[in-house]
Amino acid sequence: MDTIAYLIRHGEVEYQYDKEGRKLIYGRDAHLSDEGEKQIARLAQKLKKEGVRFDVLYTSPYRRAIQSAYIIFSLL
Repeated sequence: MDTIAYLIRHGEVEYQYDKEGRKLIYGRDAHLSDEGEKQIARLAQKLKKEGVRFDVLYTSPYRRAIQSAYIIFSLL
């Protein structure tokens, strides 16, 4: 039996901006933006259409990664 591993990056995050309107570096608690949630949902739908199933799902402790994993898990 072959093992297939998928490495999936989180969706787009909600950036914070400084006083001049520049994007700030996001930390571990940054959450997905609305667009990031849509990106991950589209990916999950594509994986589902292709018949992909996961036996196990690992994620980092970062909020955006957990949110992304939850969306994938809930849609597959």
